[in-house]
Amino acid sequence: MFAASLTRLVGQHSRNILRIRGQPAVTTTRWRSHLPLNTVVLFVPHQEAWVVERMGKFHTVLEPGINVLIPLLDKIKYVQSLKEIAIDVPKQGAITSDNVSLNIDGVLYLRIINPYLASYGVEDPEFAITQLAQTTMRSELGKISLDKVFRERESLNMLIVDAINKASEAWGITCLRYEIRDIRLPQRVQDAMQMQVEAERKKRAAILESEGVREAEINIAEGKKISRILASEAVKLEQINNSQGQAEGLSVISEALTHQQGLNAASLAAAQSYIVAFQKLSEKSNTLILPSNVADVSGVVGSAVTMYRTLANNFQASGNMDHQLKNQTHSTTEDENKKSQLQRAAAIGGRSEVVMPSYKSQSEGSGWPQDVGILAIEVYFPSQYVDQAELEIFDGVSQGKYTVGLGQSKMGFCSDREDINSLCLTALARLMERTRVGYENIGRLEVGTETIIDKSKSVKSVLMQLFEDSGNTDVEGIDTTNACYGGTAALINAVNWIESSSWDGRYAVVVAGDIAVYARGPARPTGGAGAVAMLIGPHAPLILERGLRGSHMCHVYDFYKPDLTSEYPTVDGKLSIQCYLSALDSCYATYSRKANATKDASLPTMSLDQLDAVIFHSPFCKLVQKSLARLSFNDFLATPTDQVTNRYPGLEVFREKKLEDTYFDRDVEKAFMSQSEAAFRVKTKPSLLLASQVGNMYTPSVFGGLASYISCNTTESLAGQRVALFSYGSGLAATMFSLRVTQDSQGPDSTLARLVNSLVDLPTLLETRTKVDPQVFAQTMQLREETHHKAPYTPKGSVELLFPGTWYLNHVDEMHRRSYIRHPYTTPGTAATSTTSATIVKDIPSQLPSDRQAREQL
Repeated sequence: MFAASLTRLVGQHSRNILRIRGQPAVTTTRWRSHLPLNTVVLFVPHQEAWVVERMGKFHTVLEPGINVLIPLLDKIKYVQSLKEIAIDVPKQGAITSDNVSLNIDGVLYLRIINPYLASYGVEDPEFAITQLAQTTMRSELGKISLDKVFRERESLNMLIVDAINKASEAWGITCLRYEIRDIRLPQRVQDAMQMQVEAERKKRAAILESEGVREAEINIAEGKKISRILASEAVKLEQINNSQGQAEGLSVISEALTHQQGLNAASLAAAQSYIVAFQKLSEKSNTLILPSNVADVSGVVGSAVTMYRTLANNFQASGNMDHQLKNQTHSTTEDENKKSQLQRAAAIGGRSEVVMPSYKSQSEGSGWPQDVGILAIEVYFPSQYVDQAELEIFDGVSQGKYTVGLGQSKMGFCSDREDINSLCLTALARLMERTRVGYENIGRLEVGTETIIDKSKSVKSVLMQLFEDSGNTDVEGIDTTNACYGGTAALINAVNWIESSSWDGRYAVVVAGDIAVYARGPARPTGGAGAVAMLIGPHAPLILERGLRGSHMCHVYDFYKPDLTSEYPTVDGKLSIQCYLSALDSCYATYSRKANATKDASLPTMSLDQLDAVIFHSPFCKLVQKSLARLSFNDFLATPTDQVTNRYPGLEVFREKKLEDTYFDRDVEKAFMSQSEAAFRVKTKPSLLLASQVGNMYTPSVFGGLASYISCNTTESLAGQRVALFSYGSGLAATMFSLRVTQDSQGPDSTLARLVNSLVDLPTLLETRTKVDPQVFAQTMQLREETHHKAPYTPKGSVELLFPGTWYLNHVDEMHRRSYIRHPYTTPGTAATSTTSATIVKDIPSQLPSDRQAREQL
């Protein structure tokens, strides 16, 4: 009995039938007129909250279940439902930005999250929310055109929900979602829209019909063109055949005249021709003009033979003179050639001159060498790595800080067995062995690095060890240093040399390498290491677009290494990102301006749409994604106002933003990362293979991205692509340039196919590395820090963990002189190469196993 009476006293929900403008509608509302009485012991239903006042003042909120109150003093003032509530938003009129009146209604879904605020923060929560939804709807509709109301219905719903939640936060109510239910337009507007649809369909039909007529006319014109070409070819062949027949006839006659009775035969032929000619004189005319000795056939024939002998004697004398002159000239030319060859041999140390397959001689035409660019790429990364997820746990940071926040999954690192010299030795040696280009065929060697182990001696001079067996010391080029930009400067220098008057016809090689290490802290996960070697020359599969690059140089301290006794840099993180993005803006603007100035008038202006791939220098992968969004934002600001709505729907609110004010604008960043997400997946994400698996390699970073992009594509998909690259070095120096991929992709022996095949196993090679525990990684970094520039010193790191064919540091003597040894290849049936020499392994096999086989053997 007592329980039944309590149940009858508990507040209930009731479905009331309301009428709005004469139309019945069902809604859910609270029964406010009957509140539960204080019966001392009360049972609060689940998903309800009872607000209790004690002596007229708020006391507590009863939770579901059994509760005890003091009679007379305590009173249940409010009963709030914690369930999701659906509220019908009545139909209302609104005017869009293009002055179209419409009626619109919807359904609002909300929930009370704070019973206290819902009870005391507003008099009638449901009424307040309904009014707020209506006013917000009218406000948002007034900002957009009618077309966008239908196209951006979902975004409109989200904007209304956000606006309601901002206002209703003080009421303890959250709006879960809002759905537009019905949109009604004036009849005239509907008729106009219907006419517009019909007109659009007629337009499409007319376009298709006109395209059909155009294609037909083109086909007819092509047919006529081919017919005329074939007819002209037939006439040409007929004339050639006639000429060849006459020439062969003359050759036979000439041969016959050299025989003993040749002149007698010629005399007989001339006499016969003379008689035949007189027979034909009266065939076409009755008037004849005859010589006085018409009957003297022998005299006429004798005169003809005499004339022939005179001409023959003159020709023979002239031929003898020409032959003598030719012999004399040929003799002089041979003497000059021999003299020139001796001079060249002396200039290159007595070696015989080698003419390269890509050599462009004077006879091939004037001007620049053709299609200068990258012929081959060799990538080297350390054999050890640390997992970034495990490093998060070891460093005690939140999960995802490195893997999601930075976009890094693994980080390669070097033990004390490897330094910048050994990295570059390995990359260069592998490039030369893979391409089988002799060292004597290299005329320029450029090195880009910021890893300095000697303030005077260059890395390039260390690499010259590999040239000793060839005897080639005539190699131009030297190290280039400016943070991560040195590799790009080296590439530009090499290309400029080939396209200059200094070029001697040989190849150039560019080597970019670095070891990026940081002190323990938030910057350490952005480290990495590696080297890239590139063979540069004409007729390349990756062709640098001549004269098309934009650079940005200025003075700033964002990242620098003032302490020469340490490998660690000084970094201003926020300033570094600002400098990177500002340099990107400037380079892209200059690059676009030059591209637009040289493009064909019929082509569209430069934008991301004109680029098949965009590859960035990668301090960390997340910044690369933001950088592509930044270029999209640049395109957005450069788009004519009348095209913004169609090309960038929903982003018009950012039209008044300025580049220099948005380096850290989260709204702009989020909006354009979303807008460019599809382009990022296709044009940039494939280039992050090495960056995400190895880390920031500094100078090789952008070229590692190029190698990654190639390894993720096929020869056919790459052919004809236009690839833009952005290189950045702190301090700062930056350049955006582009490559054109050759169209020659036919067959496995094409230059592009060979390049792709050399990089196709890059993902597999990454999997052959050794994962190291974060504790071992930290100990290795500590060892490098303690032994940096230490002399004398013998490295302690394991040699067996190195990849086969890797050069490594063997010893540093008391005068800081470094010696290197190459970890041997172990090919089947061949003894492993080893040495105790401090300079170079002499017995390099002529044919090495593939890198994959060597790593599997290891």
